[in-house]
Amino acid sequence: MPKSRELTKSKEIFFPHMTLEIVGSNAPAKLQSKPRRWLLLDEVRNWPPGALPMVLKRTRTYWNARQVIMSTPDTQHDSVHQEFLKGNQQVWKVECPGCKEKHELSWDYMRWDTDDKTKPNGRYDFDILAPTIRLECPSCKYQTWDTPPERRRLIRGEWFETNPSAPSSRKSFTWSAILPTWVKWSDLVEEFLAAKKALSWGDPQPLKTFITESLGQ
Repeated sequence: MPKSRELTKSKEIFFPHMTLEIVGSNAPAKLQSKPRRWLLLDEVRNWPPGALPMVLKRTRTYWNARQVIMSTPDTQHDSVHQEFLKGNQQVWKVECPGCKEKHELSWDYMRWDTDDKTKPNGRYDFDILAPTIRLECPSCKYQTWDTPPERRRLIRGEWFETNPSAPSSRKSFTWSAILPTWVKWSDLVEEFLAAKKALSWGDPQPLKTFITESLGQ
């Protein structure tokens, strides 16, 4: 077998001062095989039960180890949620230009018009609905629109701890798709309304996907 194919199969990349190893979460023997100083764990919500606690113990050999867990959540008190709760639970807040108060980018503050123009004959016209979508300040009702200058203003916010009693070594963060400038709010509203329609038909999965994947809750 050619050497290049052997390296591809082993999923290891050798650097001068370190080795990068890529391991699947469904391989218990690999997860337990050797100590690791750095752990980068992706989409933990899809891991088999017990895999996360198992792999987190691999860093005990090193006094300066680091563990980074990146994932959207799934259900309340699952492994992802528990790790978030152990940390300082930081949320992204922005200052309102109107009242100067800082608030989280919550879906509860998203607004759009529902009238005969945006919803003729009982069905939304998203081309007409889209320009009415805005984010409303919970204090003074100042409205932020989906324009490049306003979206850039939102990313100039800051992180706020909601669990300051957590150990200083445990940092946890959460944010929603409202924040990234490349995500159109009209796409989020369309996804949300479609999920609500599916729920009325007895299918809760699209709404769950919206809440966990788009809102990060």
